[in-house]
Amino acid sequence: MRKFKLALALFIASSTYGLAEQQFNPAFQNTPATQIIAGTGISIYPRSPCIGKCIINAIAGNGSVLDVAVATANGFAGTVANPTTHPVITVLFTAIAPNTFLGNPNASSGIPVPVAIGDCHGSGDALTYVAGTGFSCHNLSAGTGTVTVVTVATANGFAGSVANPTSTPALTITAPGCTGVCKGNGTALGNASAGTDYLAPSGNGSALSGITAGQVGGLAASATTDTTNANNISSGTLNASRLPTIHREACEVWDNTFTVVANTFQFPIRYATYTITNASYLTNGSGTPSFSVAVKINGTNVTGLSALSVSSSSITNTGATAANTGVQNDLVTFTVSSPSGTPQQAFVCIDLQTSVN
Repeated sequence: MRKFKLALALFIASSTYGLAEQQFNPAFQNTPATQIIAGTGISIYPRSPCIGKCIINAIAGNGSVLDVAVATANGFAGTVANPTTHPVITVLFTAIAPNTFLGNPNASSGIPVPVAIGDCHGSGDALTYVAGTGFSCHNLSAGTGTVTVVTVATANGFAGSVANPTSTPALTITAPGCTGVCKGNGTALGNASAGTDYLAPSGNGSALSGITAGQVGGLAASATTDTTNANNISSGTLNASRLPTIHREACEVWDNTFTVVANTFQFPIRYATYTITNASYLTNGSGTPSFSVAVKINGTNVTGLSALSVSSSSITNTGATAANTGVQNDLVTFTVSSPSGTPQQAFVCIDLQTSVN
């Protein structure tokens, strides 16, 4: 049996229990203390003088814990090992019914209790909860019903009719809001306006009429008959203005085995028409190489290209400004003069713009 010591301290006001004389009268200071609590195993210890409130008696004794148990309540139970000596308490949940859990189904706080959720695992079953009531199971499987009647509302340019409206409806949709060319505004269907929403020419696909220049904008000015070019095409020729422009080059080139010397180089022209637009040139070599070139058509200088000074190792371009056009069988020449140093690895080229013929 486990023993324990019980200590009790009494705090008493001296004026209340008439102990003032014992505290201040020397005649009472050494007298035995009065035992006010008695019992088996309880002893009284002598008092000592004090002023005001004081501990006048210390009471001590021994007792025992007779038994320890765990009450089964609020969903809990338990066991106690060594209930009268060294208690060891094990707390357990109490057994609850299947498909329940501990909780509080009430609308306010409270002690947890078993809350039933029911058997809710069938096809289409769903568990629902209502505060203050708890859980319940509902089946949400698709139901069946009957269509009593089907109609089509007349709105937004549409209407319709329904065959078999109460059994197997068959809908036919019409568009009374539109006759002819229709247009929509994102919500409803309506009639389009000629001249505003679309162009309405007279005639048919083989011969349209009634189209004005204002209706076709900038195309009206060029929408004319080209009889001349049509005849040329049928006869096998085409006006040169209808042909694309092609760039060609006539060049004289010296590599590193030839030194530029005074000379004239000829280029017969085989194109129906041509225009010399510019010349490009460079030279390399040693001893500050340079030379001059004059570009001519049938012996006449091309304006802007009659005195080219070739002295740089970078390509130089010079444009022609006049006397630079010709025809088939012309003779274009490069006249080289005044070479200086040892010009090598050089070239002189002219750009010829021609038609395809």
